[in-house]
Amino acid sequence: MPIPLTLAFLLSLAQAQDARLSAPPPADDAEQAEKAQAAQSPTSFEVGGNRISLYGMLRMDSYYGTGRFNHTQFTYYANSTADSFTPGSNDHHNWIDMTPRLSRLGVKVERDSLPFWKDAKVSGVLEFDFQNRATSEVSGLESESRELPRLRHAYVKLSSGGFSFLAGQTWDLISPLWPVANADGMMWNSGNLGDRRPQLRLGYDIPVSDEAAFTTAVALARMGAIDRQNLDTAGDTMRDGDASGRPMVQGRIGLARLLGKHLDLGVWGHMGWERTNTSFNGRNHFYSSSVGSDVKIKIMDELTFAGEIWYGKNLSDLRGGIDQGINTARGMEIAARGGWAELMVQLADPYSVAAGVGVDDPRDSSLSVATQRSHNIAPYLWNRYDFGGGFTIGAEAIFWTTDYKALESGRANRYSLFVTYSF
Repeated sequence: MPIPLTLAFLLSLAQAQDARLSAPPPADDAEQAEKAQAAQSPTSFEVGGNRISLYGMLRMDSYYGTGRFNHTQFTYYANSTADSFTPGSNDHHNWIDMTPRLSRLGVKVERDSLPFWKDAKVSGVLEFDFQNRATSEVSGLESESRELPRLRHAYVKLSSGGFSFLAGQTWDLISPLWPVANADGMMWNSGNLGDRRPQLRLGYDIPVSDEAAFTTAVALARMGAIDRQNLDTAGDTMRDGDASGRPMVQGRIGLARLLGKHLDLGVWGHMGWERTNTSFNGRNHFYSSSVGSDVKIKIMDELTFAGEIWYGKNLSDLRGGIDQGINTARGMEIAARGGWAELMVQLADPYSVAAGVGVDDPRDSSLSVATQRSHNIAPYLWNRYDFGGGFTIGAEAIFWTTDYKALESGRANRYSLFVTYSF
């Protein structure tokens, strides 16, 4: 760490320990006072015009399940109960799992102007957790006391007026909302699309009132960042998305903060390309596409509705199609539709309850193999008590039913208890 940065950090720690030093200097207005207070926090300091903040969360998830899933932590679907489907591992025995892998740590850097662009604001985020797994480990039998770090976000964002430019890894532009349940699996392949990936993004917001805005954005992103699809032989080491020579294109337009910040909505879609050296039923060029819509409505202060609907093809890299992208036997993209809906109620200031459901429904005509998944539905219940100061305790129950092309359906439930302490 450079000497000036080290001294600044040590000084901020010293100020936090001495109440006399931690008193903020006189400020002309509330904004300056807030910045002065933040600059003296042990987790926030300023160096060379850059405000640097540390944040994070300590989290423990405990699971109890019935039946078998694709994975006990990042759960997407229930395995078929048919004896012919991986015999010996599809019993209905109950199981448990416990993990702190979703604990995370992040650094945020901000500045209000650039030396040669006074109106520009710059921010950056670097964030990681521990939900990573060595490729040499057997899925479901990974070490749970030697967890590996996983990069979640690493990006820089430049903004000036309504214009913004983002470069790095963060959430997909499409499908911007997500359910509160299944914090690890995010209800992916159960109705929710979108993940984190490297991208270049341009955005422009146009005010339509004092609060509301018309938002537009387009992104060039990496195809294959999530499913790492490579349908060629073992000797080929390039993802099919990279081999296409084209980036994935994502776009979204929306209206934000309408009706006194009670309504947000948008429409979005993407297009991606993949190329294989191997021919599948006469084809070696494939595409991925989607179109969808999102809405969030604050019906009243204590009641909020949120949800998304979508349709697309070859969505395994976007967490859709129940983790199925291309039917190699027929040389065609697997089409799917789906979405999710959720109602959240704040029963009291510290206590919230939510109920929702997610659905992922691949088109039957796109499937041809008995073991392919044809429908996935997952209703859920969720609740959380916020004790304040960053400490919360919550629990949830999710009930998966997964249908297969020509096998018995899988039905399994997962119950979770989570404890978090954020700072």
